[in-house]
Amino acid sequence: MNSSRRGSGYRILIVSGSHGFSPTQLRIARVKELAKGLADRGATVHVLLLVEKPLTEAEEERAHSLKAHCEEVQFIQHPVDTSSFYRVWLQAEDVFSERIMRRPQSAGKGRYCPPQLMRLLRSDYVPRNFCSVIACGSHFARTLSCFDQWTLKLLDLPYVASDIHASHRRGGRGEVLACFADPAVELELLQHANLVLVRSQQDAMLLRQEGFLKDFVHAPIPLPFDEMEVSPRHLQVNPHRPRVLCVASDTAANLDGLRWFRRHVFPRLLQAVPTCRLRLIGESARHIEAGPGVDRVGWLESLDREYELASVVALPLRMGSGFHRRALEALSAGRTLVTTTIGAAGLPITPLQDAIISDDPGVLATETAKALTTDDLRLEYGHCGRIAVAKQFDSIQAMASICRVLGLPTVPQYQRLEPVLA
Repeated sequence: MNSSRRGSGYRILIVSGSHGFSPTQLRIARVKELAKGLADRGATVHVLLLVEKPLTEAEEERAHSLKAHCEEVQFIQHPVDTSSFYRVWLQAEDVFSERIMRRPQSAGKGRYCPPQLMRLLRSDYVPRNFCSVIACGSHFARTLSCFDQWTLKLLDLPYVASDIHASHRRGGRGEVLACFADPAVELELLQHANLVLVRSQQDAMLLRQEGFLKDFVHAPIPLPFDEMEVSPRHLQVNPHRPRVLCVASDTAANLDGLRWFRRHVFPRLLQAVPTCRLRLIGESARHIEAGPGVDRVGWLESLDREYELASVVALPLRMGSGFHRRALEALSAGRTLVTTTIGAAGLPITPLQDAIISDDPGVLATETAKALTTDDLRLEYGHCGRIAVAKQFDSIQAMASICRVLGLPTVPQYQRLEPVLA
């Protein structure tokens, strides 16, 4: 059932960036989940999206689909795309910071919260007296400073940025999220929020270790499992063309993991299962070398058909931190998940029971080959993995903690009305 755009007098503003890797579109997807969940519970939702890079046609369609759940959706173009002067200024700022041996100064400032965005918030949104404001990501935490003490300020934290930087630095890619090289930078940004929404308890523990003292709210990704029934036909695949599906953008962590999987896991897998195909979806495909059994597909508008035909879904991450949405998407689709300990972080799953989890390329290849060649084992993985995450990530359960904080009903309006209508 579609959300009603007009809710109660409880008005909520969501501020976010638009960028998310293709084709899953993380930020837009998260904003849509929050908007729909809150609107379903009677809130009036407004969304302000900073467009950080030009949107593709598919991204625009997804962004505009937010209007089905919101009173208002407004887009503001990042000046880096519209002003050559601003772009040069940001580059000069980074060069200057590097030369004087200081961290980049753009965390939560000009790069993520440009003056145009802050002025728009103060002039057009602060006077409306929103009950609550949700900023998506520590990069956008400074937007919360525009609102007074009577507004409940929530920060939706998809990951601990300083921990991701530390992981990349250990992997030789210390330039990734360098603005968060010092954990104190992120802690300073988080102070703008009254409450921080975390994906997993692990993220909360990391921030506690860094000295963050404010309250957390456990707010996992909501997935509509009741709308995602997986039939036996959907789980069956052509045994002569077993597929390993990888979905990834061209970030440093994704490319590192895919190259490792391509060079150290897939050749062994191909020896055991010669008809196996490695399907690479997303911007990462053009960076991975070709070879026997490798399908470099690239961008796709939708993943539905790929998940339907996939035998297993691989998420071979060796750098990064926090909860990974792609792992949950694979499990919720009833697929056998093949991943590393980093890829499985934050998920309540057991290795070799709910998913194939190992950092050893030999173990990954051997166990994946078993799943590809044994229908019962593959189906058992898909079933157990889906059951393991279904309760915690059910859309109602996942939204309940946020709704309690906001003082909204934990059950959607249409479910509360069903007994009356019956």
